[in-house]
Amino acid sequence: MSTFGSTLSNGNSLDAGKIEALPDMKGKNVLITGVYGIGGALAMLCLEKGAEKVIAVDREQSSLDKLADHANLVKVTADIGTKEGPKTIAAAAGNTPIHFVMLAAACPKNTAGMGTNLTSISREDMEDMMNTDVYGKLFVCQAIGENLKSAEPKARVFNLGAPFSDGPKPDGTYMVVPGWAGFGAAKAANKWIHEGMKADMKDWALFGYGHPGMTKSLLTDEFATKYDKAHPMAAMVSKRWEASDYHTPEETATVFYSIMTKTSDEDYQTGTWNVVRSYTTFGQELGVKEIADVKAGIALPPPAK
Repeated sequence: MSTFGSTLSNGNSLDAGKIEALPDMKGKNVLITGVYGIGGALAMLCLEKGAEKVIAVDREQSSLDKLADHANLVKVTADIGTKEGPKTIAAAAGNTPIHFVMLAAACPKNTAGMGTNLTSISREDMEDMMNTDVYGKLFVCQAIGENLKSAEPKARVFNLGAPFSDGPKPDGTYMVVPGWAGFGAAKAANKWIHEGMKADMKDWALFGYGHPGMTKSLLTDEFATKYDKAHPMAAMVSKRWEASDYHTPEETATVFYSIMTKTSDEDYQTGTWNVVRSYTTFGQELGVKEIADVKAGIALPPPAK
C-alpha cells in the first residue's frame, strides 16, 4: 500500500487506497521545473507510480539534494530564467519523449523583490520575476519541442499560476494587492504566455493551467520566516501556518497528478484549475484537507481602491 502523504505537516493524511488507484506512469517520462515544494513531491509520486524517467530541475542544488535518489530520477541544476537554463534542460532530455511537464518554478532568485511597492521596485527585481515565471517557461517549452512532439499519446504541460493573474472581475477591477503589483504583473503575463503557448504550440502538447493556493512552498516559507510580520502576506501566512490551515506539497501534487492523468483533453485545457475546482473534482476524494481556500476562495489581502 502506498505511504505517499501518509504523515503530513498539517496533521492530515491522504487516502492510501486512492493514491494506489491513481493511473500509473509506466513507460512515461516527466519533466518538472522547480522541485522545492510541489514539484519535488510530484517527482516522488511519479516515481512511485512507475515513471520511466523523471527529470527534476532546480536552480538550487539544495532543493535537488532533498529528493531521494532513484534509478529513474535525473537531477539537473539549471535556472530556467537564464538563456542557458532551457538549453541545459534540453541537453539533459536528449531524444527522450516527454509525456508530462510540470512548470512549477515560480519564485525569482530574490524573493524579497516580490513584495516591493512599485514606487521603489528595482528593474532587476522586475526582470527576475519575469525571467522565471514568463520567459523561462516559454523557452523551456520551446527548447523541448521535439521531445513533446515525439510523445504518444499527446504530451501534457501543466503551468502553475496564481489568482493575481485573474481579471477583470465582474466589477471591472483587477486583483491588485498593495505592494504586490509587480508580482501580479508577472503572474498576469504568465497567464497570457500560457494562452499563447496553448494556441501556438497546439500541435506539440496540451496545456493545462492551475493555482496551487495556500500550499507550503518556497514562497510561503519566505513569507513566514523572512518578511516583517506586519506585511499583509506574511501576516496571513503566519496565521494560516499556526492553524495548520494550508495544503502540503504532497496534497497539491496528488491533485495535480490527477488533473494531468485523469482528465479529458478538453477538460484539461479548459479554464483554470483553481483550488476550489481542483479540490471538489479530485482533492476531496483523495483525502486532501479542506482549508479556508476551499470553503471561501483564496483569502488575499484586500485590493487597492
